[in-house]
Amino acid sequence: MPDAPKDRTALVVGATGRVGIAVAQALAAEGCGLYLAGLDGAELAGTAKVLREKHPVEVETHAIDLGERVNVDVLALGCDDADILVACAGDGIPEDATHGIGNGWQFKVFGILDLIREMAPAMAEQDHVCSIVIVGMPADSGLATIAANAALSAAARKLAKEYDGGNVRILALDPGPAPVDPAKIADVVLSLARQGGAP
Repeated sequence: MPDAPKDRTALVVGATGRVGIAVAQALAAEGCGLYLAGLDGAELAGTAKVLREKHPVEVETHAIDLGERVNVDVLALGCDDADILVACAGDGIPEDATHGIGNGWQFKVFGILDLIREMAPAMAEQDHVCSIVIVGMPADSGLATIAANAALSAAARKLAKEYDGGNVRILALDPGPAPVDPAKIADVVLSLARQGGAP
């Protein structure tokens, strides 16, 4: 049974954004191995290089678009030993009714929820507490973003009930109207990661 968060492995989705990078830095500083996932492979590689230079941890990158359902399966399979999942939805959804809203929901809502559905059962089989944290988007981005955050929060509550009494903890963080503070989000993730041991 691993100590927490040392000797654990975390998958950080949205690891090219400010929040994702802050979370990855905080986990690496505590000795947590990392999978970093995002759209931009070059940015992921740069972040991974910095983390490896600063901390004695393994960092693997996955440049992938979770808006495509098949990529959800690929990522879940490639990171099937992760016991921490931090899914950062990133920036707000564009208010473009033709393209932006649908595409934004596909990745930022359905992609994240599909990934949790794929990974949570394996986490539930672990002999220690696993954590899933969904980080919403800044609500000042518009109505589509507010609705997406509400959907993520509601889904997280439902999933948390499904795994209630087990060893998977699921939490959604909705930044609300205030600017997102990456350091505070990272602190919450660390607090959950430190809750190791038996559920």
